[in-house]
Parts: sequence; C-alpha cells; structure tokens
Amino acid sequence: MKTCAACQKQFLPSSNHKICPSCRYQQSKKILCTVCGASYHSTRYNNCRHCTNKLQQDYGTGRYKRPNGYIMIFKKGHPRASKNYVFEHIVVMEQSLGRYLTKNETVHHKNGVRDDNSIDNLELWIKAQPSGIRARDALIWAKQTLAIYEPIEDKL
Repeated sequence: MKTCAACQKQFLPSSNHKICPSCRYQQSKKILCTVCGASYHSTRYNNCRHCTNKLQQDYGTGRYKRPNGYIMIFKKGHPRASKNYVFEHIVVMEQSLGRYLTKNETVHHKNGVRDDNSIDNLELWIKAQPSGIRARDALIWAKQTLAIYEPIEDKL
C-alpha cells in the first residue's frame, strides 16, 4: 500500500505511481474555463459551473452575450435561428438591407469588436464565385451578383 501524494489516501499501485488512480483521472480531466480561466472537471460545458450558471441566467431573456463575445438575440422563426436565437450583427445587417442574408453572405465587424453591432461597424461580405467555373458562367454569376448588390450600394 502507498499513500497518495495528492489526497493522502491509501491505495494499491499497479505500477510505480505516486498518486492514486482517482487523482490521476481528475488531473487528466482539468479543462480551462473560456470565460474566467479557472480549471474545472466537466466536459459537458465549455465553462466552469459558476460562469455557465451566469450565462444561463441571461439565456431566455431575449438578448445575451456568448463566451466568444458575440451577442445573441431572440428571433423565433428566423431562417438562421438556432434554438430561436440569432447573432445580433446578422439581424442588424438584415434590417439595414431590408431582407434576409443569402447563404453566401456573411457580416464582418470592421473594428474586430464582436459586441459592437452598430451598422457603421458592420460590413457585408460575400463568398467568391465557385471554383472551376467557366468564363461564360462567371459572367452570368457576376451579372446576377451586380443585380443583387447595386441597388443597396448607397446603403452600405
């Protein structure tokens, strides 16, 4: 029998370990909280229990801030909604355009601050045309793209 160096309990080592299997398991499962940086043992949440409870208190209120810095707002029935919540910067851009974003459009924060969702800080980005496209098809794609974005050029 040996005494665990971490918890001082007696254990029967299967090899030359200095700490018991329970303490070795706990040490291998330590994860850092994305909000406060504290270590915790659960793999169920992305944050420690304290920060998870704090974030969940704001959930369901209509507007909350995610650990990655983005603001989510309640929009039931929105095409991009996940559990009835949508990124606020997407909704702000859609309100400015007067339509939903298409699947190849994204919204970029000019200053990099994810919770600064003023329209002056947002840019509409589109993904480039498909790779391996014929020149004739590229012209058609470009004309369609111009037809979508020329009317709103003054708004941006």
